[in-house]
Amino acid sequence: FMRRDNLIFAIVCSVAVLNGLDAIKGSVTMPVLAKEVYNSSLALGLTFAASGGGAVLGTLWFARYPNVFRKRTIFVWAFLFCTIPLLIYAWLPPLWLVLALQTLQGIAAGPLNPIIFTAMFNRVPETMRGRVLGAVSSTAFIAMPLGVLIGGLLVDQIGLAKTFAVTGGFQL
Repeated sequence: FMRRDNLIFAIVCSVAVLNGLDAIKGSVTMPVLAKEVYNSSLALGLTFAASGGGAVLGTLWFARYPNVFRKRTIFVWAFLFCTIPLLIYAWLPPLWLVLALQTLQGIAAGPLNPIIFTAMFNRVPETMRGRVLGAVSSTAFIAMPLGVLIGGLLVDQIGLAKTFAVTGGFQL
């Protein structure tokens, strides 16, 4: 079913790739940025809090105004905006800018999962939902440890700034 439905197949592929890239950011590059550039574990906590707070705001906005824009438009622009901060992080910016970008990135990311799950629940037959949703989740979870491994290798081999540039460019 997943191979025959182009949208579901695209969701599976994009979720796998983006979760792998997100694992690089969350588990490798942001901790290295906090340690090497800001020399502060507080900086790491603040970046995660800014992203999480932004995601809550984005999700609440989408819940309140679901029909202001087409879901496809929101989805495309949200994915695009989730990529741009990685390219800016390649310049190892000041903490205040990272916090602002993490907040905006969280706001953009907030509607993504509701849109993805709405599409899946609308397209996947009820009798297949458990298998399809399980396969999508499994694919996403498999990509995360692989992303962490690749992220560690990239930071070690090419450095933090170039790793941000490569992962941000790859998402575009």
